[in-house]
Amino acid sequence: MDKYYVLDFNKLEAYEAGALLLSILAYPKNAPDEKRGALQASLCSQILYARSIQDPDWANSPQLIKPIYAFRSEAEIKKDTRRLNRLLRDRAVAGRMAMALFQEAEGDGKRPETLPEDIKKLTLDQLAVMVKEEVLGPGIEETENIEKRIWRPSLPVIHIAAAMQVLLQGLTKKIPGLPSMNDIWTSREAIEWLVIKARYFETLIIDKPIKKNGKVIINPDQLIKIRLAKK
Repeated sequence: MDKYYVLDFNKLEAYEAGALLLSILAYPKNAPDEKRGALQASLCSQILYARSIQDPDWANSPQLIKPIYAFRSEAEIKKDTRRLNRLLRDRAVAGRMAMALFQEAEGDGKRPETLPEDIKKLTLDQLAVMVKEEVLGPGIEETENIEKRIWRPSLPVIHIAAAMQVLLQGLTKKIPGLPSMNDIWTSREAIEWLVIKARYFETLIIDKPIKKNGKVIINPDQLIKIRLAKK
């Protein structure tokens, strides 16, 4: 795949970079850039609208805003974001599964201490059992469906999804210096942290191939690569 995206904050506002990351998470595989671009535009439009409500002074002063965001129709936004929550939920579930695998790789095969006691061996089936309660909706009750419908489609962005889960855990613990949960996708600091953590997981996947039953289950060549532009 060898797909690269470079986030350049000299050219992008933080909310644009955040919307781009969300669109990549939502559509990680076999999605045309036009589809991701449409979702990114709709998310930017929503963010700007929300800010205008929260900050009337900002809304009533001159702003540099791309027309594609300002004139996005309500119908377009609804169409583009219709499946977003479910898709991001799927990435969150896959990210939780991947975190355990990355912790195992970091420990050179040692079972992560953070795993529930009933998970004796790290397999995709066992990890699917672990996250089963988080998976809602018809047709995904069986663990094999979790692997098929959630894990496999998430593989191109599994490093980003796992980094997102690490960041969310940090926010839950209210670590000083991190933004609030609602500000992740408009915070340059949070976005930069996320990209750096995702690249760390990408490197881990390359240096310590993650195998189950002798088979590599995360192919580094299939990852979508996110980079920060050099300052």
